[in-house]
Amino acid sequence: MALTEGIRRQPKRGFTLIELLVVIAIIAILIALLLPAVQQAREAARRTQCKNNLKQLGLAFHNYESTYNRFAPALTMLRGPIMNAAVGEGIPSTTDDGNFHAWPELILPFMEQTNLYSSINFSVGMNYIDGTLATGTVANVITGGNFSTAQSLLPATTVITGFICPSTPHSSNRYTYVDDWIAGSFGSTTYHSGSPLDYVGKWPRGNVHGTFASGVNYGTSHAMLDINSANGDGCGGVKIANVTDGTSNTILVGENAAPGSKVWALGQGKGPLCDVCGPNMAMGPAWNDWQWSVGSDLRGRAPGTWKNGVGANADAGGNCAINCTNYDNYYSFHTGGAQILLVDGSVRFVSQNVDLETLARLVHVNDGQVLGEF
Repeated sequence: MALTEGIRRQPKRGFTLIELLVVIAIIAILIALLLPAVQQAREAARRTQCKNNLKQLGLAFHNYESTYNRFAPALTMLRGPIMNAAVGEGIPSTTDDGNFHAWPELILPFMEQTNLYSSINFSVGMNYIDGTLATGTVANVITGGNFSTAQSLLPATTVITGFICPSTPHSSNRYTYVDDWIAGSFGSTTYHSGSPLDYVGKWPRGNVHGTFASGVNYGTSHAMLDINSANGDGCGGVKIANVTDGTSNTILVGENAAPGSKVWALGQGKGPLCDVCGPNMAMGPAWNDWQWSVGSDLRGRAPGTWKNGVGANADAGGNCAINCTNYDNYYSFHTGGAQILLVDGSVRFVSQNVDLETLARLVHVNDGQVLGEF
């Protein structure tokens, strides 16, 4: 009886403080080991979705081509010459009326967005007088004529997930910003508003041309979505027969993200997309902003440089063309490179260490140069 009472009175043994700390430390180590694997798995899923977005864009472009016997043009306008060489590359002439519409709008019917496409008034531009869009007062920027018909509000409020890479850290799925410098130069303050566009067309410019051997005729060699094409293909729509370099050797669109309407360099947000626009103007990454969708030229940059290369604000050029800056590069938030859509509809992940000359030759549709590995 006494022995039984002694056993019963023995205190129950629990974890000591040291044992508890050891267990916590082991759990923390396991979590630390597991977290990168989870993050990598999530990024792999996001990258796959991004690739699928580009594949769907490729199908939309090819369905457009099947319907109209040419690819969607970079830009369409109501009237006036597309570009005036005397004014300079990418600068609309004074006879333009500001009613720009770009390829993302034109392929909407082939992305199951027919209702959105039908809501767009192509007789006026994609600009809004009311920056908050609270009153529904909208209008386009003009230098001639009198286009009093309001633009639809649907383009400002419709989110198109197929234009958005899930790896890009957008703070919002809708951007509203004071208009870019080209529209502002028409003398009116207007706004763009819409969901992000992370896939853009690029055209060769600056030191990209200088990478080629002498004798290349740049007047007839251009990109798929080239607003400076001498023969008008970029703004009239390129035919497959014009892609003499081969559809598997030519870029149609590629990743170029701009979260927060900022220039990004080496993973850091630096400043406004247009650092010479003025105090009340800024370019923005909306799918219905023509200058963002086709105004992105390709030029090599030195890693980390981010200004737009105009006048006193110019940054020195370099050989980096992927993920160094989203101003003149292809730019993604994937590790090690960016994804591109080729004219044949295939999607490739291109290393950020790719040779600038190789990338430049991929952008041109008919330069006739031998393509390196990519």
